[in-house]
Amino acid sequence: MNTTHLLTATGIALGKWYARSNPNVTFQATVSGTGSVGATVRIFGSNDGTTAVGTELGTITLSGTNSDSDGFAGNAAWAFTRAEVSAYIAGTVTVLMNEG
Repeated sequence: MNTTHLLTATGIALGKWYARSNPNVTFQATVSGTGSVGATVRIFGSNDGTTAVGTELGTITLSGTNSDSDGFAGNAAWAFTRAEVSAYIAGTVTVLMNEG
């Protein structure tokens, strides 16, 4: 298993492209803070590491008191992946990708 840290943010943010070595992946996003926290994270794929495909691979919506975490699994052979915090309420958002 290979875990990659895709992004940490405290606001709207777009992560850099990461090369993938395995089509079998899981994505997990976590938000943590004090009080009401939340964010929306979108995961994108690309074959050239420059242009994202028009449809994101998945969306993770986080909302809670002090913390929340969610994710999804995928099986698609995109050569590159990146994460984006597209909506933000509060807290520190962390996005991880695990291949294998």
